[in-house]
Amino acid sequence: MRLRSVIVAGVLLVGCTRLPRAPVTGDPDPCVVYPLLQVSLRQGETRTPVSLPYVSKDAARSADFTFELTFPDSVAGRPAYLNLSVDDRAEAVVNGTPLGAVEDIGELYLGPCDVRVPFRIALHCSAYAEPARLRGLWIIVRAPKVHALSQVEEEFRRLLQLSSQRWEDWEWSPSPEPLAAWKPVTLPSTWHGREESRWFRTRFPWPASVNGFPTHDDSLWLRLAVNDSAVVYVDGQLLASFRRQGNVVLGRQWEGERQIVVEVIGRRNRGGLQGAWITSSLLASQRPLLDSLSQLVQQLSLLIKEHPDSPREWEATVSGALAEIQQVLAAEPRDHSALSAAINRSRARLRQLEPLLRRYPPHVCGPYLQNVQPHQITVMWETAVPCRGWVWYRAESEKRWKKVRERLPRTLHEVILQRLSPDTRFWYCVQSGEAISPIFSFRTAPAGRKPFRLAVWGDSRSDPRMHETVVRQMCRHRPDLAVHVGDVVGHGANRQEWPQMHLLPARWLMTQVPTYVAIGNHEYGGFGYGNRVPPFEEYFSHPGNEYYFSFDYSGCHFIVLDSNVPAEDGVPLGRKQFAWLRGDLDSEASRKADWRFVFLHHPPYSEAWDWGGYYDGEPLLRDKLVPLLEEHGVSFVFSGHTHDYERGCTSGERGPCFIITGGGGAELDNLRYRDWPEIELQEFAYHFCLLDVDSSRIRFQAIRHDGTILDEFVMNKSP
Repeated sequence: MRLRSVIVAGVLLVGCTRLPRAPVTGDPDPCVVYPLLQVSLRQGETRTPVSLPYVSKDAARSADFTFELTFPDSVAGRPAYLNLSVDDRAEAVVNGTPLGAVEDIGELYLGPCDVRVPFRIALHCSAYAEPARLRGLWIIVRAPKVHALSQVEEEFRRLLQLSSQRWEDWEWSPSPEPLAAWKPVTLPSTWHGREESRWFRTRFPWPASVNGFPTHDDSLWLRLAVNDSAVVYVDGQLLASFRRQGNVVLGRQWEGERQIVVEVIGRRNRGGLQGAWITSSLLASQRPLLDSLSQLVQQLSLLIKEHPDSPREWEATVSGALAEIQQVLAAEPRDHSALSAAINRSRARLRQLEPLLRRYPPHVCGPYLQNVQPHQITVMWETAVPCRGWVWYRAESEKRWKKVRERLPRTLHEVILQRLSPDTRFWYCVQSGEAISPIFSFRTAPAGRKPFRLAVWGDSRSDPRMHETVVRQMCRHRPDLAVHVGDVVGHGANRQEWPQMHLLPARWLMTQVPTYVAIGNHEYGGFGYGNRVPPFEEYFSHPGNEYYFSFDYSGCHFIVLDSNVPAEDGVPLGRKQFAWLRGDLDSEASRKADWRFVFLHHPPYSEAWDWGGYYDGEPLLRDKLVPLLEEHGVSFVFSGHTHDYERGCTSGERGPCFIITGGGGAELDNLRYRDWPEIELQEFAYHFCLLDVDSSRIRFQAIRHDGTILDEFVMNKSP
């Protein structure tokens, strides 16, 4: 790894007969998940069963659904949630009572599970520019303690928005001309089509308060979120221009009204004014304190969730910290100095529990397995606070435990276990401070040739619940090895997305199956293509270059590429990577392999994309990479980027077989643009691929998130 040192087995190796007696950490969200795969589409008095994900017909921008559920006795009284993934908004009604609304992805609290009365739920889904879609629907039943702590965390997150108040009174027009027709509009307001820009305006009188706090000694600014860029005028004077998000300083209190006009300039046939907020500078000055407070609450909440038998006093202390601030917010009028004092009292309460974080450091994610070889494997995990970590392990046939201890405290832990026996099952767990994880298992790679099962999936970003659904279906098939073809996060520079969107949803797989990732374009978000992506280097432990590399497993050769590197003089992947690839394909390991697999994010051929515009794959990859792979007898080329499933090969042919497996959880694409002769099958579906590999044949299956078979065939090795 580039960014930190690692500990290797053999250094600080200790033999023990048993594991230490220590608190065992549990799953921080030990919930029962009920995925709903079918609902009723309501059209007038007609109810038609439909499967999820569902896209409204004839590009309709709204759709209504109903379903009914009855909880089993085993969850009676436990808190239940409705988890939704929609385009773009869903309003829920339960037993005739409005429950709330979700935009894109979110949860609504249903209440305690009543096993006597069925829950009758109606959903109205609406989209702003594209057809309405209900992508996924889950019922989540949580432990009471987890529910209570999650409510406290949510309240602290809302406090972070205390400095800003939505500004809703807007009009829009296609033109700023004096005689143009201006129409009232509700934000977010988006468009899809050939319009290059739209104009929005509002009359702005100085508000007496922001979220109940007086503004007479305050200064304000207007925060705008747009797609893709904006130019802002106040009383006809150009004041600001920006992309995506920007602030317009309004200054101190004035008399009368000001007119604010915003020109929003779209990109790729779409645009919009996503939101507008008035921000108080006095309240914003409290934001750093609230940030640190919220972070501490999240750490303590995670600690308590991981230790379900923890004393009630821990939970009461966290809840009491919230009550200190809520008392101030309940007063009228609200007072800035009282808020500052309440934040300090809240912090003092939480400090009583801070020593527990050092004693029992909570796990942010992991443990998970990386870079398996016949004689070694890498174990990684992350803790919320720095600590020294241990890995305990033993062969399945042995009773004696061994451990490796890190030299220095850290939050991202990486331990390489060496001198292991090949093709052997090991038990392992990790220890952080005085807390120890549950026991998991792994199997080292075979030293020779042996049949194995490979899983491949991709484009899982942005919807953790759907990603988890795909992964849990994958786990039922017990793969030996797994490769992700990229886009594990929505924006690489947003560090919290790496555990939230990938490592946590995939934990069911990654605790016991070694995984690899071909870096996607979204991982480069905020860093720029071809530059280093520190979180990618930190969270994954790949061999060699890490961005592009090869490895061998059970007589097969695996090549993972970085297709985001800019082309140089017509050479895809950059000259250095392309030369490396040519050399690797000519290597003895590649030439002697039974099968050769290539993984990269961008596809050479693609038949589909979304409403944003035409896409048919990568021309340079088709022109330069495909002939090279054909020349060297590559068997399979896996990619993603397009959010669907596509396959182009015929059973019995030598290959390569081109597979797009972009249905790992991200919003599916919806339009087919091209009919390539090289592509034989295309479907918009959440799925993963499963390969049963031996030296003479490969049995391939593409499996949907509900367990049904999307595609299957057999490839026999050429003589």
